Amino acid sequence: MTTAERSAVAERPAVRTLTVTAYVEWSEETRLYAGIIPGIPGAYTQGATFGELRDNLRDVLETIVEEGEVEPDELACFAGIQQLEIAVDERPDPRTLTVTAYVEWGEECQLYVAIVPGIRGAHTQGATLDELRENLRDVLELVVEMGEVDPDALACFVGIQQLEIVA
Repeated sequence: MTTAERSAVAERPAVRTLTVTAYVEWSEETRLYAGIIPGIPGAYTQGATFGELRDNLRDVLETIVEEGEVEPDELACFAGIQQLEIAVDERPDPRTLTVTAYVEWGEECQLYVAIVPGIRGAHTQGATLDELRENLRDVLELVVEMGEVDPDALACFVGIQQLEIVA
């Protein structure tokens, strides 16, 4: 290898793989899968199939990283999901609403952070998973009480999808 070739290799930026976890729902209304990567503004899309959704999410994420809108080292770490049941109304035959929250560990704030995609205002944080769960229950009950959510219009949680891109 010549000196020029060694220099060219040394100047190449390091390539690494970025792994993120997306939250996936199915909407009966649109008949599409919807995916969101919480914590990354603009990282959401949809697809007619699970595979199409995964490809679309990867494209969106690659674009966001290429445009420098997110620093890979600053992303929160996926910690899991939490499912909660809350009362929707107090009629003689009360219904319950089952929601699924996406949970991350925020290294910078040293807290667990939860969001329920599709329900505006349904996000909170806590120092422990138990505290987070109680805070999330309080937030959801308040959102339902205020009429901010239509239980019949919520998309159905499907699962999570891990994506890898070169960053």
